[in-house]
Amino acid sequence: MVRRMLPNHTGIAAVVKSGAYGHGMLEVSRAFAKEGVEILAVSLPHEGVELRDAGFSQPILLLGGLFVEEAETVVAHNLSPVVSSVEVLKSLSEAALRLGRSVKVHLKVDTGMGRRGCAEHELRQLLGWIASHPELELEGVLSHLSVADVNHPEARDYTEGQLRRFASVTGCVKKANFKPKWIHIAN
Repeated sequence: MVRRMLPNHTGIAAVVKSGAYGHGMLEVSRAFAKEGVEILAVSLPHEGVELRDAGFSQPILLLGGLFVEEAETVVAHNLSPVVSSVEVLKSLSEAALRLGRSVKVHLKVDTGMGRRGCAEHELRQLLGWIASHPELELEGVLSHLSVADVNHPEARDYTEGQLRRFASVTGCVKKANFKPKWIHIAN
């Protein structure tokens, strides 16, 4: 039903973190997979591993970021982490090289949420780092709307400002010759 309301080129990432908010991560993920959801999103690497161990093959997005020591697990299980620092990119690069694999990443930019995500002025540095490491693939770019669910003129203005900043971010990504498959901000 939701898919019918979306433009044809729009995919769906089903957030199943924290046990699918108490509904059972595996059960809910099976239902979403059956409906053709493109991405399953979890918070932590161990949740992604649990989905892989249960046989899920679709992309699994790690929304919560990761500690450097979790990089090898992420690469080994073909998970796509949200990244926003060179430190994490470096650990993923090293793990990918050790394992002889590549890793798909989603770059998060803080457009006004105030938690997780690189600052807009750090974007070029991170894009340059990804470009110089072929074992890293920029699969997605994202941000998070902080007050999109608040029906108040000030909140709407703030959300519109975040959307403008995100459009600027995606413009920079395209100018740097990246073509990420996923550009997402609709939470």
